[in-house]
Amino acid sequence: MIKLKVSFQVIINDMNYYQVAISAKLKLINGELPIYHCSDVLPAGQIVSANYGRKKLVGVVVDKSAKPKFETKALLPLGFKLNKNSLSLAKKIASYYGCSIHQVINLFIPASI
Repeated sequence: MIKLKVSFQVIINDMNYYQVAISAKLKLINGELPIYHCSDVLPAGQIVSANYGRKKLVGVVVDKSAKPKFETKALLPLGFKLNKNSLSLAKKIASYYGCSIHQVINLFIPASI
C-alpha cells in the first residue's frame, strides 16, 4: 500500500477595487480619484461610506479599478444607488466645467444620507 500526500494551496483574491468620488473638498493626488476595496461586487453609481484620513465620508463608486500596488481602505455600501443617467450627467458637468467628478457628485447624493 502506497500513501500519497497531496497538498494544494489555493489563493483566492475576492477583493474588488473601485475608484470612488468622495463628496468633499479633496486635494487629489495626480488628479486621480481614491481607490478603495470591497469584497462585494458594486455597480457604478453605488453610494458608499469611505474613510478618508480620519473622516468617514459619503461617496459614489465611479468605476472598477485594477488592484493597486498600495494598501487600500474598505468601503461600506449604503444601500442607495445613483442611476446611470445621474452618474453620466455628473461626469458631463465635471467635464464641461473642467473639474473633477468629486466636486460635483454632492449634487446627486440625497441629503438624507
